[in-house]
Amino acid sequence: MTGLGTKPDTTIQNGPLSVKFKHAEIDKVHANTEDQLDQALTSFNKDSMPKDYTRMKIEYVVTNHSTTTIDFGGIKQIVFSNGYQINFDDDAMADTGSEEELAPHAKRVEYDLVLLSESTTTLKPKSIKIITDESDDSKSLDTVSDGSSFSESISYQA
Repeated sequence: MTGLGTKPDTTIQNGPLSVKFKHAEIDKVHANTEDQLDQALTSFNKDSMPKDYTRMKIEYVVTNHSTTTIDFGGIKQIVFSNGYQINFDDDAMADTGSEEELAPHAKRVEYDLVLLSESTTTLKPKSIKIITDESDDSKSLDTVSDGSSFSESISYQA
């Protein structure tokens, strides 16, 4: 592992949802097999990429504290310390929690993967701001959470 977030297990409450950011890590990945490379290509919606790449992985747990089913919006944007932004609809970001339907009182572990490039402060961002999207009641489609933001400093091993 190359870098790790400095505030593990931080919980943000917004409406009937809570998001616990377990950790953010930045690591170098080597795809040993064609299957591993194909999985990375699919995750990042790319036609090609090198077998060696750097990624950020954010693990988080989202909990629905209400008695109704909620469509969780997921992580919609990451803002780096140099001002560079990656949005969910960019091909460098994949979030398993995006548009996830959460049953009443359900808890799910989700992952957000970000393919890092030179524009993200030469692959070693000093900090990131994580912004979640709004979430809606599954039946009425009313907004139940406007989303939230969380700032995370990243420390690196020598």
